[in-house]
Amino acid sequence: MECPLNTGLSDELTVGYVARTLDAPTIAAFEQHLAACPKCAAVIAAQQEVWNSLEAWLAVPVSPNFDERLLRRIAIEQRSQMPRCPEWRPIGPTGAIHAGIHE
Repeated sequence: MECPLNTGLSDELTVGYVARTLDAPTIAAFEQHLAACPKCAAVIAAQQEVWNSLEAWLAVPVSPNFDERLLRRIAIEQRSQMPRCPEWRPIGPTGAIHAGIHE
């Protein structure tokens, strides 16, 4: 097997190997390569460490009104990013008039 680090297949093989989703012939060939390639063996060790950390991670429970609060914050953020039209000017708390209209 050519070194996956040189072929662009390293990510696919590394994740597949650690996730145990590779077929048996690919696993056998990759394990034979790992025995002879310290660089790939180090990549597998690092990926396995990440995988183990993710499996041990305990997610924090989401509050019951999380969706409502998130959607409210998104709406506020979207409103604050809306460009203001320079042709309109406020006339008080009741609305706005077009700057080009004069009475």
